[in-house]
Amino acid sequence: MRILHLFFFWFVVFATVPLAAQASPNADFDGNGKVDFQDFVLFAQVFGTTEARYDLDNNGTVDFPDFVIFARAFGSEAAPAPAPITTLTEVVVRDVPADTGNVGAFTFYSLRDSSIVSQADSNSTKWDLAFKSTTVLINNGSSGPGEGGAIVLTATDYDTLSMAPDSEYMVDQEGIPAIAPRSWYTYTGPPSHQILMNPGVVLVVRTADGRYAKLKFTSYYRGGEAVPSADAQSRFYNFVYTFQPDGSRSFR
Repeated sequence: MRILHLFFFWFVVFATVPLAAQASPNADFDGNGKVDFQDFVLFAQVFGTTEARYDLDNNGTVDFPDFVIFARAFGSEAAPAPAPITTLTEVVVRDVPADTGNVGAFTFYSLRDSSIVSQADSNSTKWDLAFKSTTVLINNGSSGPGEGGAIVLTATDYDTLSMAPDSEYMVDQEGIPAIAPRSWYTYTGPPSHQILMNPGVVLVVRTADGRYAKLKFTSYYRGGEAVPSADAQSRFYNFVYTFQPDGSRSFR
């Protein structure tokens, strides 16, 4: 009976009010992009209740003023939902061990989850980078089943790099990692035998699932010492990175 009454209201009101050029985004109740009869049925079913989704004037009740708003919107397209706002966050990573016991074991790391991945998942797409001593692997080619890749950029400012390259990503080959040894560090030799970060080097990494991150190594020593003290422990990766979760190459 309530629906029949609403039909009566519909013809009275619809005949006397002009259609709006643009619908209220709240009137498309079923989310199909248009304010149509299906939306009217949904509205009629809750008329007289306090269902907030259908309370278009926000007065606490689904009533006649809401019906007037709905009638003005009927037949037009719903306003598109605003694009989600994604805020990119720089992640600071401290002391990822890289075969500190010198036993030949890699540490697997997910840039997507900012976490170390279990050795049991080394043959999966759960990891993006793997570390052993000064060797860094990506999840593709000879190293894993993923879609990973890497480009080593030189003379590049990490903070202002706003877009990942669209091509020329390297993948691991047997004995030839995509991230070439000494491309990102300098070995000083005796007597100090230090591993120092090369200035202006930024890695752009394509993750195992085909998304992108920019990354800068900051230290190879526990505690993040850029210039290590005499007793500093090596084989600990420290770096910063920014991961783009939406699949685009933009870092903004």
